[in-house]
Amino acid sequence: MVGWIKLHRKFLKWEWYDDLNTKSLFLHCLLKANHEPKQWRGITIERGQFVTSTSNLAKEIGVGVQAIRTCINRLKSTSEITSQSTSRFTILTICNYDSYQSEENPTNKPTNKPSNKRLTNEQQATNKQLTTTKELKEEKNNTPLTPQEGAEPELEKSENPAKGKSKSGPKAADKNIERFEKFWKSYPRKIGKGQARKVWLRLKPNDELTDTLVMAVEAQKKSEQWQKSQGQFIPHPTTWLNQERWEDEISGTGPGEDNYYGGDPPPPIRNTTDEEDMAMFGRTFPKTTVKDDDDDNSDNKNRHPANQAG
Repeated sequence: MVGWIKLHRKFLKWEWYDDLNTKSLFLHCLLKANHEPKQWRGITIERGQFVTSTSNLAKEIGVGVQAIRTCINRLKSTSEITSQSTSRFTILTICNYDSYQSEENPTNKPTNKPSNKRLTNEQQATNKQLTTTKELKEEKNNTPLTPQEGAEPELEKSENPAKGKSKSGPKAADKNIERFEKFWKSYPRKIGKGQARKVWLRLKPNDELTDTLVMAVEAQKKSEQWQKSQGQFIPHPTTWLNQERWEDEISGTGPGEDNYYGGDPPPPIRNTTDEEDMAMFGRTFPKTTVKDDDDDNSDNKNRHPANQAG
C-alpha cells in the first residue's frame, strides 16, 4: 500500500487516546481503509472500508485475538467503526471516514496543485466579488453628483425669512445666478467673482432681498469711505456678502445725500426763540427782570445806615 493519511491534532483529545491497544487498532484501521472503492472477489469494498479478520489484526498489531475483540467492541460502542463478519472474513467500516480524510486529494498523493473543490470555492468568491463590484459601480453611476463632484448645488428652501424662499431645481438655480449678475453689475469692486458667487448661492436671496442689496451698494457708493483713495477701502464683494454689510448704516455722506438707503435727510438744526419754545411745549415761563448795575448800587446806598433817618 502507498499514500498517506491525515491526522488532526484534536485526536489527542479522543476518549480512547490513553488506551494503547484501542488507539493502535483505530490508527491501524485508518491506514488500512480504502481511500476509493475497490472490487474484491465480486464484492465492492467502499471508501473507508477494508477486509480483514481478528487473527490478521492480532498479528499485524502484535496483541492477542481476545484483545482485538475487546478493542473492536470499544470502538463500536462509541460509533467509531462497524463490522460485517462472515465465516471467512470481516469487513470493518470507519464511521465518518471523510471527517478524518477529506476528498480534497482523492489519490492521497501530496501535490502542490490546489484541489478542484478549492478552485470552485475560490472561483465562487471571485465571481461574487466581481458581481458586488459591478453592482456598486452601477449604483454609483445612478447616484446624483454632489456639489463636490461637479453638479450644480441644489437650492433648498431658505430657513431665514429675511432671505426669502427659493424653489429647488434648475430654474431656481438660473434665477439665482441672474440675481447675482444684477448684484455684480452694481458692485464697484469687481474682484473674486467665483468666490462671491459661491457665497451668493449659499445665501439664496430672493428678488426682494436682491433689490435691497443693490440699493445698499448704490447708497454706499456715495459714502466718504468708499469714495476716498480711489475706492481703496471698498471691501471685497465676498467679504461684503459674508458680513452682511448691506445692514451697515452709512455716515459721512455729502450735503444733500441720503444718510441711509432711502428717505429724506434730517432737517437742519437751528436756534429757536422763547416764544417758539413756549408754543412748542404748550406752557408759559415767568418773566425775569434784569436790573442794571446802577440800580443795584442805588439800592445798596439806600440800605446803608448812614443814609437812613435817625
